Amino acid sequence: MLDLKKIITGAIHRTVERLFLWTGSELKIVVPEYVLTTFIADDLSEAFNVFNGHKILLERKTRYLVKESLTHRFYSRLGQKRAKQPKRFVSGLEKIRNGRVDIVVIKESGFLDQVVTLVEIKGVNPSKNKVIEDIKRLNAFCDLKNEVGQSTLESAYFVALYQFDTIDKFESKEINKIYKKILNDNNICPSNLYIEIIKNKVEIDELENEYIGSVCIVSVIVEIHR
Repeated sequence: MLDLKKIITGAIHRTVERLFLWTGSELKIVVPEYVLTTFIADDLSEAFNVFNGHKILLERKTRYLVKESLTHRFYSRLGQKRAKQPKRFVSGLEKIRNGRVDIVVIKESGFLDQVVTLVEIKGVNPSKNKVIEDIKRLNAFCDLKNEVGQSTLESAYFVALYQFDTIDKFESKEINKIYKKILNDNNICPSNLYIEIIKNKVEIDELENEYIGSVCIVSVIVEIHR
């Protein structure tokens, strides 16, 4: 079974290292959301082997994902006279905010496509409200139901980066505490929260023995299962 958290974490590290290489400085870095999305999608495409039964979609509209995340409904027209068909319904639809999901992993099965993994990505230092909105939506996708069955989703991931001048500023923000409250409020196990310091760099001019600057980049991953 694929360790998707490990794959996503590896993509985050690769993104940050590449940006350091492009800018030529470990202190002057901004991680655009689209760059992080591209690296994560690239690593997921290799892990899922997109040439063998899977495909990766970017910026998929939620109105399509609702249909693709539910068990498909097949009703026989011939059987309609013999037995009453079950009443159609979708439970949990009202909790899904309209918009697009950054990365969608779809499993191809014959002529049917089923969504198996969603990834929402936020750029550097997202607002608390944006974090809550995305986590709620991912959780709602996992809880979707219709008259046939439950959501086909196996997992969903929220990814965000935070950048600070120093590690002390990171610690003062109490990100761990903030996220644990968000997860508790949405009935998600706090143990599914993963916070990692991706880069903690202090640069000093050795010749002049002067402080030049510092940077601390932290990743947050929330893993959600059905």
